[in-house]
Amino acid sequence: MNKIYQKSFLYRKNAAKSKLSGFTLIELLVVVLIIGILAAVALPQYEKAVGRARSTEALSKLKTLAQAAEVYRLETSSWPTDFSQLSIQIPGEVVTEEERKGKYYRYNLLDGRIDAGSLDDIRYPSFLYVSDVAITMPSPVQGKHYYCYYVSRNDGKDDVRESLCKIAAGGEKITTYSPSIWFAMD
Repeated sequence: MNKIYQKSFLYRKNAAKSKLSGFTLIELLVVVLIIGILAAVALPQYEKAVGRARSTEALSKLKTLAQAAEVYRLETSSWPTDFSQLSIQIPGEVVTEEERKGKYYRYNLLDGRIDAGSLDDIRYPSFLYVSDVAITMPSPVQGKHYYCYYVSRNDGKDDVRESLCKIAAGGEKITTYSPSIWFAMD
């Protein structure tokens, strides 16, 4: 009788273990819901961080190009007509002598100004350097040389582009060229 009792006890113990192992459907749904909420909160913050990093990189390269162009202008009394005349190496694909294409921005050397245009202008702003000798587009604000701008599309992403410009420019908004929204930086 003792053996029968032992077998019965072991059977019940194993049956109880099989019922307790694993998760219920409700527990799994709660975990999936929590992960979804965390992802919904984290993704926009991640996009803003990526936008800030790309904008900072573009602005840094633009300032380096502007300094090299100004050095060239001081040495030769004329604005450089292509990037090969500058004393620095510009990383990226050569589109033309006046244009270089980086990973996220394209850089154009125009007459008296340098444009760092976003390759993804729907999500990120562009930057512009205007020198004192710019003829076709004089500086919109006296004494300012660097600008952040984007084209307003009313697509729900304007606030992201504007916040990136505000971070880079410090918040001084100008509205000289419509439909573009401009921020003076210096």
